[in-house]
Amino acid sequence: MTPTKEQAIEHLANLKKEIEKYEAIVNAPEKPNAREWLINYMNENDGGFQVKVKKDYIWYYRDGQWIFRQDLKNKELDCYYYKFWQVFESEYSMKREDIQELIKGVVGEALNCKEFTPHWNLLILQ
Repeated sequence: MTPTKEQAIEHLANLKKEIEKYEAIVNAPEKPNAREWLINYMNENDGGFQVKVKKDYIWYYRDGQWIFRQDLKNKELDCYYYKFWQVFESEYSMKREDIQELIKGVVGEALNCKEFTPHWNLLILQ
């Protein structure tokens, strides 16, 4: 049975919507993997962290918010949860151990603290 003109117009409109949906998927920019995201983050603003040294700690700030805190005495690297650690959990579905390993490699290399154990932290530490 041949469709009516109205049915053909409706079907064509639905096909165009479906094509637009698939074109949006195909043309969407590629999402970097977690390692690429972290390297880009560390290199953002030419590695632009403001650094403060206080007693046994080295603090790394970006846009007024601490992102990393090296505990020199206990060899720990605190990472601010909301601006950093959470990205790996929510965007990349990574588990704690995998996040720690990634951070040790990339951040540890960049901040010269590869032997530090990374942890997330929610607190506003000062």
